[in-house]
Amino acid sequence: MRFEREPGYYLGSFYISYGLGGIAGLPTILAVTYWDWSLSWLIPLVAVWVAVIGPFVVTYSRVLWYHLDQIADPR
Repeated sequence: MRFEREPGYYLGSFYISYGLGGIAGLPTILAVTYWDWSLSWLIPLVAVWVAVIGPFVVTYSRVLWYHLDQIADPR
């Protein structure tokens, strides 16, 4: 018997991913405002930050969503 979650199960992990992405992007925002960098510095910096941190954020948001679901409904 194959055990799989229903389609759309990980949709809630998008909310966690959004929050984790905001937290991960906070150092970039603080650095840009502290050093008063122009927009020409911000765009490549954010692109690199998203390319490096993005896969980790998506992966760990799914893991967190799965654990939250197990806490709420441990069946």
